[in-house]
Amino acid sequence: MAKLSVQKLFETARVPLGGRAPWNTTISEQGSGVYVLTLRGAKQPALNKLSRATASRWIRGQDVIYIGRGKNLRRRLQQFYRHKHGRSSPHRGGQDVLLLKRKMTVHWGKVDDYVAAERRMMEAFEAAADSKPFANRVRAAKAA
Repeated sequence: MAKLSVQKLFETARVPLGGRAPWNTTISEQGSGVYVLTLRGAKQPALNKLSRATASRWIRGQDVIYIGRGKNLRRRLQQFYRHKHGRSSPHRGGQDVLLLKRKMTVHWGKVDDYVAAERRMMEAFEAAADSKPFANRVRAAKAA
């Protein structure tokens, strides 16, 4: 299993890396695009506090824990920040990152065809790690 960097994911998706910010920080980008969540710091989260099924998805050595997309990146990330684990909205996808209780970083890039870019990122990650990122429970959607 190869470790896949954020930069490599964006290069593979043919998306320029537009910026990064600490989790729960409002970004200025309102255009469509993709985003990647990574853990900050070298320590592995306390997996014993997670359900067995959730903990089993953890991939040792991978910093990338979620790949997502949005028609309006700022709005989509704000929905993620407000989300309460276990609820169906406003951002059910990736909600298991909320269980980690760790500092995270959001990396984003603007791209018109954000659906295809997310799919390319997911395919690259799965090829390198032989699995989806920790908090991506399902494959990327096919359509916007």
